Parts: sequence; C-alpha cells; structure tokens
Amino acid sequence: MEDHLRKERDEARRRADDIASGSSARGARHSSRLERIRSYLIALHAQEEVKTQLCYRHGARMSLEKLVEAEYELPPGLLENYIKEEEEYLTKVASFDPLGDDTLFPTPSPPPTGHPLDVASQVPDGISEHGSFLSPQDNQDGDQV
Repeated sequence: MEDHLRKERDEARRRADDIASGSSARGARHSSRLERIRSYLIALHAQEEVKTQLCYRHGARMSLEKLVEAEYELPPGLLENYIKEEEEYLTKVASFDPLGDDTLFPTPSPPPTGHPLDVASQVPDGISEHGSFLSPQDNQDGDQV
C-alpha cells in the first residue's frame, strides 16, 4: 500500500510539472486542476504521516505488551496447580454439611445412661463437703471462708 501511495504521489507531481511548464493560456485553463493536484499531494502526505504514527504506536504497544508478559511471566505449572487446589477446596466446601458434619466442631458424647451419679461421692480429697479449696493452714489466719 505504501508503494501504491508513493506511485500516486509521484504521478501527481509529474502531472503538476507538466501543467506548470505549459503555455500561459494552457496553464490558466488548468489552474484549478493544478490546485486540486496540490491538495491531493497534501492529503497523500498527511495520510502517510498518519500511517507512520499508527505503525509506530502499534509497534510501541506490541513492545510494551511483550515487556509486560516477560515481566509477569508465570512459572510453568503454577496456574495449573492453583486451579487444581481451588477445585479440591471447592469440592470440600461443597461436600460440607453444616448440620451433620462433626469435623470442625465435634459434638460431645451424651452421658451414659443408667443410675444417677452420686455427686457427693465425687468430691476430691482435701475438700470437705462444706469447705473450700483452701488448706487448713490458710484458714488459720482467722478469715472466714
């Protein structure tokens, strides 16, 4: 396409030179045509400038994308491992039954059925039925418990 634009521009210049070198009567007749050719050349030049800028910007964007990809390149297998771990986690979460699963918060076993327990017989040694956890020496200061 660039060669095509260059050929058109060269042809327009050649025609403009032919018209300008002709007789004054012929030049006067073709003055409007010469002006159109000049405008056409200016438009072609502007198109080439725009095309150059677009190519430069496209190249710069591609270079930037490559730099970003290189900067943030993931190690091989990292993404696959992440996806696998996420699937395993989601499977565990989906199978969790908050009403029947005792994994996180085990339910204490019920007390054994049978005769009621004699609480008084379970008082540890050193504590009387009406006493406290204080030793007899602690009670000698005269403090009432």
